[in-house]
Amino acid sequence: MVEDNESVKRGGSPFQNCGKLKIDTVFEAVVDHYKQDLREFFTRSNFYLAVQTALLSVFGFRDIPDSLLDYIVMTVIIAAGLAIAVIWWVAARGSILWIDRWRREVQRLSQEHSPTGSYDEIEQTAKAHPYQSPERVTKLLPLLFGLIWFTFAAILVYWFSWHC
Repeated sequence: MVEDNESVKRGGSPFQNCGKLKIDTVFEAVVDHYKQDLREFFTRSNFYLAVQTALLSVFGFRDIPDSLLDYIVMTVIIAAGLAIAVIWWVAARGSILWIDRWRREVQRLSQEHSPTGSYDEIEQTAKAHPYQSPERVTKLLPLLFGLIWFTFAAILVYWFSWHC
């Protein structure tokens, strides 16, 4: 400890004798941030999925519209579902971009400082099979819901044009 204090007095770094410890701490911090971004992505996706499921349930329990009010209510539900699907897709896309940035940083640090290089090996597999990755598949859910709501909108317009 005296040597560390002497090196600091001479203008040196207090971490010069424990560089491995500092690098390990940085690596852990980067990995923790990456994991936090993944947790937040799936938490947000679960929220949007629950909202979309609730809207689909409300829509599914509605009778065939027999009045203008029923038609307006169904139109509002469809518009809300489409809007939420678009917002979900934008949020998921942004999250995936950040997750990919953190993933590349974890991979880079793993190559340089991890004795096993396990992150690098996993990422090579993920690049070879991108749609076997849970966040990549989850990213497609808003597009699926958008397609479902768009289909319902087309059916409702078709129905309305024949019955009014």
